Amino acid sequence: RSATWGDQVFLGGTGSRDPGGSVDGYAWAQVAGPSVALANANTSLAQFFAPKVTAATVLRFQLIVTDNVGLTSSPDFVDITVEPPAGGIVTVQGRITYERVPFSTTLGSGLDYSATHAEPARGVTVEVSDHGTGFAYVRASTDANGNYAVSVPGNRTLQVTAIAELARTAPQPLPHWNIQVRRGHATSAFLYRASGPAFSSGTGFTADLNIPAGWDAVTRQPNGERAAAPFAILDTLYRSIDKLLTVAPTADFPQVTIDWSTDNGASTTYFDPRDGTDERFISLAGKAGIDIDEYDPHTIAHEFGHYIQDRFARSDSIGGDHAFDDRLDPRVAFGEGFGYAFAAIVLDDPLVRDAIGPTQSSETYFNVESDSVTNEGWYNETSVQEILWDLYDSTNDGSDTLSLGLAPLWAILTGPQRNDESFATIFQFVAALRAANAAFATQIDAIVGGESIVAPTIDRYASTETNAAQVTRTSDVLPVYANIGIGTGAVVVRSIDTFGTYNKLSNRRFLRLQSTGPQRIRITATIAGGHDPDVVVWDRGQRIAAGTVSGNEDFSVNLGTGTYLLETYECANAGCGGVATGPYDISIAVTPF
Repeated sequence: RSATWGDQVFLGGTGSRDPGGSVDGYAWAQVAGPSVALANANTSLAQFFAPKVTAATVLRFQLIVTDNVGLTSSPDFVDITVEPPAGGIVTVQGRITYERVPFSTTLGSGLDYSATHAEPARGVTVEVSDHGTGFAYVRASTDANGNYAVSVPGNRTLQVTAIAELARTAPQPLPHWNIQVRRGHATSAFLYRASGPAFSSGTGFTADLNIPAGWDAVTRQPNGERAAAPFAILDTLYRSIDKLLTVAPTADFPQVTIDWSTDNGASTTYFDPRDGTDERFISLAGKAGIDIDEYDPHTIAHEFGHYIQDRFARSDSIGGDHAFDDRLDPRVAFGEGFGYAFAAIVLDDPLVRDAIGPTQSSETYFNVESDSVTNEGWYNETSVQEILWDLYDSTNDGSDTLSLGLAPLWAILTGPQRNDESFATIFQFVAALRAANAAFATQIDAIVGGESIVAPTIDRYASTETNAAQVTRTSDVLPVYANIGIGTGAVVVRSIDTFGTYNKLSNRRFLRLQSTGPQRIRITATIAGGHDPDVVVWDRGQRIAAGTVSGNEDFSVNLGTGTYLLETYECANAGCGGVATGPYDISIAVTPF
């Protein structure tokens, strides 16, 4: 009995007999030769695919059966000799491309289907398999031009499949990444792929594959499977990784799933960290006539930026709805501003375009580099993105006379900011950047000051900030961090709904608490009139305790030595209360327990 690489081999045990009873169980196992995946090993008919060998090699298998009373037989052995392919080993090579629908050259006009063109599918997984059995002879990744070349048996009927993933994993040396585009966010959801026609490998073959966009250029409606979409998404991520490798050549990118589907409608574009597990995912819209993201590189890179910030740097953002001129919680402003600045940086293009609407013939667009809002400040995502871009870019304009490039920014994001006592805000970032780049402090100050943020004396706690977002009562916004001591009396801060709720400026107020040594403390929070203040205790970005009962708070927590942050809010202003929103004075006191 013999086979060659890729042959499907069946091991039959149907001839087993028990003279005094019946055979009720089968147990196949491999005992010699190169290891193979044995399917249906607990049935009478096991199977495997013959492995690649360079010389005749014997694979030995044993079968043990069990009868109806639990007695087991002695093993019986089957030898299979695997021979090198009769047609030898040949090369199958080719180029994988996908169709991209570009934006119109006219701003505001959305996608231009008449300009659809092929682009290389870079870094994607290519699988060459047996057309009949589906056995995968080999997997490889395309190069920067979409090319691949693999060794397969000659004179076999094969098929090339492009798989919607970017994968470089152990045992390959760093860098590593593992990104898959699936129909759903679970790691078990359908993984997109595109296959070419069958062909004979012969003595060698060129098998190119172009993956169609699936859109009609005239009607601007889908006219088939939108097969190119997952690969267009991956190309933006390929560009993002390629850029980051210039400053982090041995980076280890944790696994992330991209959830894209033609059923993903409006408001389905976001990043979900899933508490740092391999179930983390990015969801992207794909519903025709409403919002499709596959050809919106900045949208894709923005969400990937949230993943990068979460896994390599630090994100303290609480998420929620936001718009360009909103006055936001500074953690949200920094997170969202970072997302668009990241997109502009990795794509080296500050013009953000997002196709929307019927036939994708309209779009939202803005330039990360341009002053386009009236409410500039530390609470505005647009100010944050403009600052980060101007610190990076090579174009000098207005107050921007600095071109730091990515490396200094990356060093702060992945270094000082990652484990800082204060929240991840523009204050924390700029203070650390100035300290690490003192020779450029004047230029940094000009860029930051251009967004109505006090720069020359900036520190992580915004202790010298004077921009109170044009409120009537400055104390509704400033200080960004109020100081509170242990046993030094109550501190009153105001939670407001002036700019909206949940994640808007001063819905939540911050207090800074210094602990001089290990101790247990008591925290109380009260609002007159039967309202519902809540308090969260933070230690370097980690939530360590919270008082979130209905009504006033009174709880205790153990502290070590260091600075802790308290976040407090009226629950209604944070979107969790049953009373009317509005301005509420919260009295916070910390005492020894």
